[in-house]
Amino acid sequence: MCSLLQASYCGYIPRLEAWAEQDIAPEIHLFAATERGSAEAAQRLHKLAESQQNLHWIRLLADKGFAEAHYYLAMQTDSPAQKRRHLMAAAEKHHLEALFELGIHDNSPDSKVYFLEQAAQLDYFPAQQALYQWYWFHEDYKSALPWLRKVAQQDGNAALTLALHLWRTGKREMAKRSFKSAQTLGSEEASQYLNLITRYWQKQESHSTPAPQCAMQLQFVATSLDSMKQAHDFYQRFADDTELSTLPICLNTPVWVEQPEFQCQNRASNNYRIECPLFVLDEIFEPDSFTHLTVFTRQGKANVVNGVMYLDLADKYTVFVHELAHFVGFVDEYPLSDEFAHYYCDGQQEFPNLVVLPEGNSVESLNLEYWQGFDADIALSRASTCRNHSAQAYKLSGRMTFMEFHDTGYIPDIYKAIWRERLLSREHVRPAAINIAQSLEEIGNVPAAQKWWQQYNNWR
Repeated sequence: MCSLLQASYCGYIPRLEAWAEQDIAPEIHLFAATERGSAEAAQRLHKLAESQQNLHWIRLLADKGFAEAHYYLAMQTDSPAQKRRHLMAAAEKHHLEALFELGIHDNSPDSKVYFLEQAAQLDYFPAQQALYQWYWFHEDYKSALPWLRKVAQQDGNAALTLALHLWRTGKREMAKRSFKSAQTLGSEEASQYLNLITRYWQKQESHSTPAPQCAMQLQFVATSLDSMKQAHDFYQRFADDTELSTLPICLNTPVWVEQPEFQCQNRASNNYRIECPLFVLDEIFEPDSFTHLTVFTRQGKANVVNGVMYLDLADKYTVFVHELAHFVGFVDEYPLSDEFAHYYCDGQQEFPNLVVLPEGNSVESLNLEYWQGFDADIALSRASTCRNHSAQAYKLSGRMTFMEFHDTGYIPDIYKAIWRERLLSREHVRPAAINIAQSLEEIGNVPAAQKWWQQYNNWR
């Protein structure tokens, strides 16, 4: 529409636009109509000039304050100063893409948020998305949540982020609704989380005595929704793992233990290794329902202590397999720290996958009688285990194995044969009953500890 000051031109504008429609010098007539206040003519001229890459008319439109022209010129120039000048001019007219560009590329946090909020408040979806992600990245959840909720109404990934946040903050029913919303919006991961909640959340542990063929009955314990996802994935992968299928290891159904008193930690004084208050598990499990435990928690260094393995969310399935071998005494084949090298390399102990040669001794002096008893090839080669010690360790494979670098996935046949033999003999294996009994004793619950010690004695 024309302004009051331009009323005398109003009747002329349709004629100019009609001539342009008839392809009679369209640029000239559209620009003339633009000068007389026609926003529609300006839009048509810009579209025509853009299709022809005719910067002359676009610059003239920019001179007339047409925001779309400023934005176009900003995106065409290589000059940062010119780009910002055009973007600012467009932003003054509340041009959404210009406001968004200014926000995305501004190095000042305050300016970035200012421009993104301007566009977000005008209901520009990409700005709303960028704004919540900015706040979320900086852990300003209070500022992020209003925008996250808006974006989650139409974006499956955002709905999933909201659902996970609600679950972690204890808003379970709201979280379930958000998971369902994310699922409706196409999030396959949301479907997986819903299935996990249905299958495992607040389910009673069903007592089952280990089967005779299971030398090791391994119980997965997850401490959160995220760790349950990890535990369930490992549970399924183990079932399909042909590399480990010859081992007499059975897995119980994973159990979800999310209780305030079951808070795992990783202290600097313990080299950030995960440790958990295992006495809590006495109220959940019967002593004879498993032999070993794997506890999945949020953060910390993976490790094995007696019959308990600890993993965090960053650990892959290959880490689990590596740590699983520690249950029967397999030793790391990468360089050990000075402290551990002193323990493992002094020549006083025997290990299933390594033989340690004291300094000054020859390889010919090594006694390989134990390993020669297995129906598998032996390829003796130097291991890096004792690099920080005067002794030299030798492994039974010429290739890098899963005990040196877990991602190789290579488990020599002789390792699997030794692994199986150790599981069946139980001579070098310690069950989780020890860990739980000791944890109960530490809090003074001696009667409960006794039943776990009894289970340990029975198992031996």
